[in-house]
Amino acid sequence: MVCFQEILKVRGFQVAPAELEGHLLTHPDVADSCVVGVPDEFSGEVPLAFVVLSADAAKRASESEAAAARMKASISKVCCSMHCDCALTDLF
Repeated sequence: MVCFQEILKVRGFQVAPAELEGHLLTHPDVADSCVVGVPDEFSGEVPLAFVVLSADAAKRASESEAAAARMKASISKVCCSMHCDCALTDLF
């Protein structure tokens, strides 16, 4: 049985994974996302985002490593704008 947390504790602050997921979904290259908490010695937990690229974005990323790096940086900015240390997994 898998249990998902509704609230993460990040540096003493309550962070809702659903809110981060919703924020990530505003990015035009993101088709779907899932945010889970990962234990962290300093912060208690940090959000880890699993991102599914849109079909067009996946095609662009597979054609060029530079495009994939730009896309990852752009998506990372969306997550970081929520004031959380959000580590994105490799997109591929």
